[in-house]
Amino acid sequence: MTDILIYPSVGMAGTGQQECFNRFIVMLGMTHRAFLMEVLGGKHNSGYLRCLNHLRFYMSGMPDHIISQRLIFLGAMLGSVLASREYELATTAREHPSWKSHELLEHLSATLVAIILSPY
Repeated sequence: MTDILIYPSVGMAGTGQQECFNRFIVMLGMTHRAFLMEVLGGKHNSGYLRCLNHLRFYMSGMPDHIISQRLIFLGAMLGSVLASREYELATTAREHPSWKSHELLEHLSATLVAIILSPY
């Protein structure tokens, strides 16, 4: 249900290159949000927006303001965890076996589903 939000932005760098897409988008959104929204214009993030509309179906029994809050939480968590993962994988100071694990992304997906389906 949420894998489509995770996996398209993971593993985008070429062989031997460092992942940075999620860190870039998260930092741009935090520092220049209006600019990012203007550039995206509802066109360049149309897949993401379609996914959010699809997820609303699973939340149809909730009040609209709760759905909006949950989707905000989902987006913030998604960006934050993926950006943190990129940073930790790029850091050579120490090993990060948890961040390297494919299980981490599976658990992230399960946690996002919990945000969507959890009773309010």
